[in-house]
Amino acid sequence: MFADALAVQGTVDRQMADRQALTNAVADTYRLSNKRYTKGIDSYLGVLDARRSLYAAQQGLISLRLIKLVNQVRLYAVLGGGGE
Repeated sequence: MFADALAVQGTVDRQMADRQALTNAVADTYRLSNKRYTKGIDSYLGVLDARRSLYAAQQGLISLRLIKLVNQVRLYAVLGGGGE
């Protein structure tokens, strides 16, 4: 159980770093799309699509954070913390 929790921790940390990079890139895309719209270069559909992508990336990052927190609690319990 301990080895599994440690393995999950390493995997989740790598996934979170990747997901954070993706979220940052999608946020840049959203900002650029919004600027293009305000300058009259692009339609609002592009802004909406970029916002939807940003929302999905943020949701994925939140899910990974939840997985990391649950795994930390599991690791703590495996190490004997908080047990009665």
